[in-house]
Amino acid sequence: MPAEKHTAAPKTEPASLFSPAAISAGLDAWKAQPAAVASYCSEILSEAEVQTRRQADFLGQLSRCKDLPEALGVQMNFAQEFWANSFQQFHKALLAARKTVLPAAET
Repeated sequence: MPAEKHTAAPKTEPASLFSPAAISAGLDAWKAQPAAVASYCSEILSEAEVQTRRQADFLGQLSRCKDLPEALGVQMNFAQEFWANSFQQFHKALLAARKTVLPAAET
């Protein structure tokens, strides 16, 4: 069996990764991250505020109920609306997180 000859490729220094231009570009990319995360957190907190107000309105309606069937009806309506809104808000939160993490994926 003949011996195989291998030629090694010349080693190149990864100087381009640590050049001032590459470092500057990397730092510029990270500068946008705090603003993006703050925007995402602001959106999530505003949705939490809306849900808290809905729960407060529900408790107000529940306190005005005269009897058990009326209270159960109010509670069932709130539960149905809560689940429908929760799924919509969860979808919006995932889209906002995607835009925060991957700004180029806004389609």
